[in-house]
Amino acid sequence: MIRIGENIIGVDNNSVLKVSTAGAALTESIQFIQYISYTADNRPEYIGEAPPGATVSQDTWRIKRISYVGNYTASVLWASSSAEFDKNWAGRMGYNYG
Repeated sequence: MIRIGENIIGVDNNSVLKVSTAGAALTESIQFIQYISYTADNRPEYIGEAPPGATVSQDTWRIKRISYVGNYTASVLWASSSAEFDKNWAGRMGYNYG
């Protein structure tokens, strides 16, 4: 979970973003925004998710990187080995993935 102002944000087991305001329970469900960056041969390489309204430079993103061997997906790894919403989309290429 992360805190943005008075809001607490978390993700449930179904990857649904939950938001609470001013200490209320995490009951309101909202869909988060998603950005996808593609390789030169048009395959998804980075996928980022963040709360609605997040900017690319805010540390409110979770990012995963997809790597390929030939025509097959070899791995899907999280930035800094974490699915927490504490990264920024603009810096996606600078993270270690594991």
